[in-house]
Amino acid sequence: MSSTISVVGIVPADEKYKLMLDIQKSCQRAGVQIPKDVLAFFNHVEKPCDRGYEIQMAILGCSQYNHPCATQYQGPYSSGIEIDVKKLPENVTHLRFLVS
Repeated sequence: MSSTISVVGIVPADEKYKLMLDIQKSCQRAGVQIPKDVLAFFNHVEKPCDRGYEIQMAILGCSQYNHPCATQYQGPYSSGIEIDVKKLPENVTHLRFLVS
């Protein structure tokens, strides 16, 4: 069985993000179609993060998704992702490490 490791950066929600999130949630509660502009704002994600924007930083074994702050790590007994915090986008305040 294999697992996938990925890292996303989170940019705190600003006022526009909160407004768009409210619109999306209101439409979902009412059972009406979500406006195309709102769907596009969230990159067509059905359940966007309440905390803010997510930026894909890296997916282990998939170099096309590596942000410049991320490098693949391969040691003798383990592999992973290294994040150079000096290269993180200025507005990223949190990192989320996912194993699936």
